[in-house]
Amino acid sequence: MRFRENNTEQTRQSETHLGQEKTAGTPPVFEEYKDAGPTSQINSQLLEYIQSGEYIGASTEYPIPEIKEATPGSGQEVSPQEVKDFVSSVFTDELLQQSYISEIVLDSGLVWVRFPEDIKLGNKPYDAYVPRNIFSEQYDKLDPEAKVRMSDNVRRAVSYVSYNSLHPALSSEDSIFPTPVYFFNQEFDSQSRGIRNGEIDAVGLQYLKEIPKEQQLEKYALGSIAHEIGHHIFEHVVLKSEQVEEILELLSLATITEYADSFDTRDNPYLAYHEKFSEMVRLYTTAPGYLRNNSPELFDLASKLLER
Repeated sequence: MRFRENNTEQTRQSETHLGQEKTAGTPPVFEEYKDAGPTSQINSQLLEYIQSGEYIGASTEYPIPEIKEATPGSGQEVSPQEVKDFVSSVFTDELLQQSYISEIVLDSGLVWVRFPEDIKLGNKPYDAYVPRNIFSEQYDKLDPEAKVRMSDNVRRAVSYVSYNSLHPALSSEDSIFPTPVYFFNQEFDSQSRGIRNGEIDAVGLQYLKEIPKEQQLEKYALGSIAHEIGHHIFEHVVLKSEQVEEILELLSLATITEYADSFDTRDNPYLAYHEKFSEMVRLYTTAPGYLRNNSPELFDLASKLLER
């Protein structure tokens, strides 16, 4: 697709949030955990993969991803078994195989903090993967306003599928790099706080209104998993589909979620379409009534793509 030619580092797929122009500041202790998460490990795997020259092609029958728990403990709204049951109930085995997800990792022991562009270490944005106990200790020292601003910078999940567009060695269907989905601690981000405080409108989660309050945190967590899987489906299935232009047009015109609608397809098409599609997948799998009522054309599209 032509819009992939303008792809930049900002297209790294992650579940970002609105209102991140302010930050609570950077606790010095967090600097120790800069880039300490899975990114460096995946970069090493990518280098080994490219150097090996033994690429996985689109015709390769790839296995269904395993669901792993990296750090058992508090901070997850769903268990590995619940994630496994959910994924198998809403995605077909064939679609998962075509999406080239290496694994789905639940890591409640890490809090991922992604500060905005104006907070940097060296010449790059500040990313820190902080152990939960250390983050919690620093978080508890903040005043209420600072806690809110810190929560705006906490990220819940990430897909690394965009590596397949960022690296020139992975530009064909004969060189696919399977990548993981990571799901981090769910206690401190602004969306989880909003759900717990009964303020879903304030954090852009109006679609949860159709879900009983006692189920909203679980549905949002499962929706985050579906969103990240959606990135893989978009990258490896939709962009290679004969109907891709039609799908992109539907995505550009539809109203999906507040988060999805914050992306402009004219500014960064690759990122915008990725996020819009992934939010469509989130709604279809966790709040289908909302998607059907607000974007019936996308509900029909999701039904065809995800039909079981």
